[in-house]
Amino acid sequence: MDASAEDPGQIYGAAGAVVKTLIYYEECANLTPLQKDLLELKLRKVSNLNIAAMLNEKYNKSYNENYISTIYR
Repeated sequence: MDASAEDPGQIYGAAGAVVKTLIYYEECANLTPLQKDLLELKLRKVSNLNIAAMLNEKYNKSYNENYISTIYR
């Protein structure tokens, strides 16, 4: 979700309801910070190779691009 989605009240009609629903499920999922970063990067359509590099650097991990697909699912 982009910055406009931070305040679902600014989005009108069905789109606002969808954003509220997505926020609800994200909160219910109880994601770790790493998982939240992964989700955000996937939603931005960042490649798995780049996601792995970013997560590896930020969280001191050694994930490869195939593993990114596995943990995303």
